[in-house]
Amino acid sequence: MASQTSLPHARGILKQQKGFERFQLFRQAPPADLVPWIENFWAVRWDLRDQPPYTQQILPHPNVGVSIEDKASRIVGPVSGIFSYTLEEQGVVFGTKFKPGAFVDLWNQPMSSLTDKEYPLEHLFGPRAHTLEADVLSKDTEEEMTLLMADFWRSVLTSYDPIIEDLCSLIDLLANTPTLLKVEDLAAQTDRSVRSLQRLFKHYLGVSPKWAIKRYRLLEAAERIANAPDTDLSQLALELEYFDQAHFTRDFKSIIGVPPARYASQL
Repeated sequence: MASQTSLPHARGILKQQKGFERFQLFRQAPPADLVPWIENFWAVRWDLRDQPPYTQQILPHPNVGVSIEDKASRIVGPVSGIFSYTLEEQGVVFGTKFKPGAFVDLWNQPMSSLTDKEYPLEHLFGPRAHTLEADVLSKDTEEEMTLLMADFWRSVLTSYDPIIEDLCSLIDLLANTPTLLKVEDLAAQTDRSVRSLQRLFKHYLGVSPKWAIKRYRLLEAAERIANAPDTDLSQLALELEYFDQAHFTRDFKSIIGVPPARYASQL
C-alpha cells in the first residue's frame, strides 16, 4: 500500500512524521462522477502488536467524514477542536472525506446540528450500514474498498446543490490566503455581506467564517513549523499578520494544546 507523506496532502495531521512511523496512510481521488461531493477516499492501516498504543491528533478541516471500521463505523461532523484517535493492536479504517458543505443533502439538516458530534452509520442508513461495513472490511486492498464505497455513494447521492461549488471556492481562498484575516475582508473580496457569509457557513459547514479563518491560519502555522522546526516564530506570527507573537502563541496553544515552540521541539 502506498504511504502518503507529502505535507500538503497530510495537512492537519499533527506531528505526522512520528505518526507515519506507526501507520500507513492511503489516499485516493474519487471517480469523476463523485467529484462534486467527495474530496477523497482514505485509509489508515497499522500493526502495533507488541507495541504501546499510539494516539494520533488531527487538526481537522471543516469537512464531514464517514469512516468504516470494525463495529464502529460512523459519521463525524466538523470538529471545532483537536480530533484524536488511538491506534492499538492491528487494524484498518477506511474513510470518505466529503467536500465542504456536500453532506447537507444527505443529513437533511443544517451542518450546525452535526458540529462536534458523531453518529453511528446506521443512524442515517439503517441496517444497510452493517452490510456495507462487512463488505468494505472484507476487501484485501484499499483500491477494492474504494470501488465498493464509490458504488455505495452513487446509490445515495442523487441530488447536487450548486452552492457547494461556490462554498468550496471560498474555502480554497481561505486555505491559500493566510493573510486573509477578517470576515469583513472575505466579504469584500467575494462581494458578499458578512451576514450572508455567516448564514452560508452555519448551514453548510456548521462553523462560522471567523472560525474557518482562524483554523486555516493555524493549519498554515502547524505546517510551516512541521516543514522547518527551527522556524523563527516571531517572524511567522508577523507573516500570518498576528498583532504580536503573544497572540499567536495563545491561539496556537488554545487549539493544539501546546505553545508553538514546544510543538516544534516535539517534532
